[in-house]
Amino acid sequence: IVTEAPSVQPTTVVKTIEEPIVRVLSVAPDAECVTKDDIFHMMLNTVDYFNKASGTFIFNCSDPNNRTIVDFRTNMLDTTSYSEVKHIYVDGLSTPISMNSESVTADQIVYCQNNDQITLNEENKTYNISSFSTHSLESCVPIKDEDRITIAPDGMPCYSYRSNPTNVEFSSMCLFPQEITIGFLEDRELWEIEGIKEFSGLNCYVIHGKTSEDYGAKLNVAEFEFLVDVNTGVLVRYEGFDANGNLSDFMYTENLKFDGSAESVEKYSDKLVEGYSVG
Repeated sequence: IVTEAPSVQPTTVVKTIEEPIVRVLSVAPDAECVTKDDIFHMMLNTVDYFNKASGTFIFNCSDPNNRTIVDFRTNMLDTTSYSEVKHIYVDGLSTPISMNSESVTADQIVYCQNNDQITLNEENKTYNISSFSTHSLESCVPIKDEDRITIAPDGMPCYSYRSNPTNVEFSSMCLFPQEITIGFLEDRELWEIEGIKEFSGLNCYVIHGKTSEDYGAKLNVAEFEFLVDVNTGVLVRYEGFDANGNLSDFMYTENLKFDGSAESVEKYSDKLVEGYSVG
């Protein structure tokens, strides 16, 4: 069972008629004395540590021959985002793929602005507009870590996730990895913090661990490694290995940037769908 918190305004967001949102960001713990609980909390609440982000991430969608690449830009302060989603078929997990390959064109382009989500299908040149389909910071209500997993009367676990104000397609793999965090890190006995290293310009915690029997079986992952940004809790890289030590699942990123360094969000205009039909 999966639930989301109700849509009420958190105390960290202040909005007036004449002024933009003023937001007090959470402060990351001291990297030299960070605890497992600290990292668990940050990864469940990454969106509290930044306002803007841009970059690229790639993952394999549970199919060793299928890659999904997402180029994204998001500004949570004004509830805007831009995503290019590409799907590539290759021969197995070991096949190298450049995320920035010019030969790979977007299958889908998604704009979020003014409470609307505008999706352009580049394959058949159609588009659609979904009104009131975005999530704002006001809807991203904090949830206590201990309340993320509760047990329903029938004995089944119930998972609570905050709504996603990044409005980026598949961002749960990277920017706001709530499900991954609970699945891999909820049992603190199964993983360790093995230090800090620089990756793609970011200082990252190196985390190694084993999966629980049930969760690992779903992904065909017995052991894993995370690289987690020390300032935001964003999952910068993930590799999962099967019982024989072979790579069986992954998520890689490139050019992740936050706040003042992040790329601006590309805005939608009606001219972009000239020649398209409503799908």
